[in-house]
Amino acid sequence: MTTDESTAVQIAPATGEQLTIIQHFLRESHLPLAGLERDLWRAWLAWKDGTPIACAGLERYGERALLRSVAVAPPWRRQGIGSLLVQAVVREAQSLAIREIYLLTEGAESFFERLGFRPIARDDVPEALHASAEWRGACPQTATVMVLRGG
Repeated sequence: MTTDESTAVQIAPATGEQLTIIQHFLRESHLPLAGLERDLWRAWLAWKDGTPIACAGLERYGERALLRSVAVAPPWRRQGIGSLLVQAVVREAQSLAIREIYLLTEGAESFFERLGFRPIARDDVPEALHASAEWRGACPQTATVMVLRGG
């Protein structure tokens, strides 16, 4: 578990019993639910005073991963919670020897650019990630593809 002392937000891996919380956040943010139960899926929740306020997920494909399902409850948006959560997930991914993290987004490009992600062409995404439900249709073809390389 990670705690950011400046905001007293705790970030911890989600358990299977917390899937309904994540589904609620995704519905509220109009994000796809497809593929959440896959074996490749790992999820994290951000908590404030015992209340879940944000989620993020990662699908692992060897040394690469797909960041997905980043959602923050409306009252907590624009307070840095999403950034804290994504940074924690990136650190965790790097500790697992994941070298590249990809994502698909519609409208959050500037948010992810501030966190180091860069836009790339769809054709530059490794074939292994094409197995993701997000890639196969949960996210539209018009979504921007971005990558964070390092670690």
